[in-house]
Amino acid sequence: ISGGHCQLILMKNVGSYKVLGGTVDDSIGEAYDKVARLLNLNVGGGGGPALEALAKEWASEQSENSRRLVFPVPMQNRPDCNMSYAGLKTAVRLAIEKQEYSKGEIAYAFQIAAVEHLIQRTKRALSWCEKGNVAGFAGDTTADSSVLPVVKRLVVCGGVASNQYVRQRLCDLAISKKMQVSFPHIKYCTDNGVMVAWTAIERLNRMNENFVIDNPDQLEVRARWPLGIYESHNGK
Repeated sequence: ISGGHCQLILMKNVGSYKVLGGTVDDSIGEAYDKVARLLNLNVGGGGGPALEALAKEWASEQSENSRRLVFPVPMQNRPDCNMSYAGLKTAVRLAIEKQEYSKGEIAYAFQIAAVEHLIQRTKRALSWCEKGNVAGFAGDTTADSSVLPVVKRLVVCGGVASNQYVRQRLCDLAISKKMQVSFPHIKYCTDNGVMVAWTAIERLNRMNENFVIDNPDQLEVRARWPLGIYESHNGK
């Protein structure tokens, strides 16, 4: 979950992935940044952290009865695991134009709807896995690539994984499913270089021990590398 990606991925082994859902327009991190700019927040340290801080501050000063603004959670009638934040961003813009709500209330309402959307989609992806409603894996060379792994751990990465509200909601979901949950240290959440390098290390460690790079300049370089095959069905 980041400014560029929002994906739900089932991992069987290193190099063996199934993409259960992704963003169809804006990612969650991109939505946070755009809404922060719509609210004219100081985004020098990032739009996401600025909006999160404002939402937390506003909520701490309000009672439950004072929370009037509620944004609709996107795509609740879509029976897949994809995510969309463009419509929510538009709803925020319209609320700002009405000039009936404070910046804090808008930030809070946006975060509630944005994260609830993520939670609902993650729940559905886990449900698919529990029901065995997922096809085989790309990149799987094991004898039976159609066998689904038992999902024991939820791993959350990307810049938005540093958001404390997102962490708490996903931790609560993992506890309800009796799963373990893992997050990178906050200082590493936005370090794409570390993520890419670590992935390369894991892949190299699982290759033939005789594999030697004589000339790194001859290695193929890809600006975009498909992570796995996509799941596309309407199973609930």
